[in-house]
Amino acid sequence: MLARDTSGGLFAESTRARTPAASAPYSKQPVDWFEMGESWSPRLEISAGGLRQMEALGQSGEYYALLITANELKWRHEAMIELGASWEWPEYQPHISIQIRGDIDLSKVEPYQGKIVLGPEIFEEVREAETELTGREQRTSGAVTVHR
Repeated sequence: MLARDTSGGLFAESTRARTPAASAPYSKQPVDWFEMGESWSPRLEISAGGLRQMEALGQSGEYYALLITANELKWRHEAMIELGASWEWPEYQPHISIQIRGDIDLSKVEPYQGKIVLGPEIFEEVREAETELTGREQRTSGAVTVHR
């Protein structure tokens, strides 16, 4: 469990992200996946503690995420941008997406403070936000979301 609602409830199963994922980057600009290379390590361990916070992300705050500090994710994001990937936000904040929409008071959510272990990078075609939320599978060929 990466976050717990301190009012006693847990994140709703029906709105939980398919798999909690740390994305770096989410590029709508098509790229050659092989040109993106590979991360420095297939496994990333983030020590317990440190700065962590729950926040609503996305154009309308539809993604609930655990913000984390992880220089390795920032460096990988920057390297992919330099290789031609796009990023539509003013800055990149390492995070783990936990839930899509839902009626959650994030001020009552306690961020997970334990050790986090992220697996290897997984490249997938981008699904537009609206189709992600509705479950329809419209994908943008060549565009990429890379997550662990």
